[in-house]
Amino acid sequence: MRRIATELNCDPMALYRHFANREALLDAVADLALADVADPDPRLPWDERISATAHAVRDAALRHPGIAAHIAARPPLGKHGRRLGVSLLAALSEAGLPPVTAVQTLQTLVAYLASSLAMAVQAGVRDERWAQARDVVDQLP
Repeated sequence: MRRIATELNCDPMALYRHFANREALLDAVADLALADVADPDPRLPWDERISATAHAVRDAALRHPGIAAHIAARPPLGKHGRRLGVSLLAALSEAGLPPVTAVQTLQTLVAYLASSLAMAVQAGVRDERWAQARDVVDQLP
């Protein structure tokens, strides 16, 4: 909260005056949690950029356990969330997907990431079951 108050140049106790409601404030905090997620190296292949971004977003959210559940429930649509969305859409377009399919795929990726976050938050620690599920999928033909 202090970081948002600093960005708005206000007292942390006055934050609610800058937002329509509590949910809008939490949305801003969730977006700020993604501020440190760097855009992937554009020289990487499109699939590696998608994977790197998804892992970085998940890791950033889990570094802030107090807001991770909110990120899982309401993916950030602020400047950092939009920046990462644009990066993912660019990679999906580079993969050859038409615009409508790229958007649908991005929505699927966001839902997948949200469920991963929700599982980790519910478990209280990094959810080993998620890693086990990934290993099973990796072994499928």
